[in-house]
Amino acid sequence: MLNLLAMCILVLGVFIAPMLGWMAVQDVPVAFGLALLLFVGHCFAIAGHYDMYNRHTYRSMRYFPFQEKIVVGIFLLASILYLSWMVLS
Repeated sequence: MLNLLAMCILVLGVFIAPMLGWMAVQDVPVAFGLALLLFVGHCFAIAGHYDMYNRHTYRSMRYFPFQEKIVVGIFLLASILYLSWMVLS
């Protein structure tokens, strides 16, 4: 999920929107930074998906396990904080 969101932000916010004039060129680094944050979060979410953060338990085999929910929540919160910090500065 995070990787698809990152790819959409990268394609739309870095390439298409500035080229069509929908977004200022000065805002491209903000979109690139957000996409980079979400791509990094995807790696940690995959580890959470396979329940790799607790080696004493077995894999739950669920579609969206608790560890992955925690990681996705952390990186979505980090994305919101990043965007609010970039808008305010």
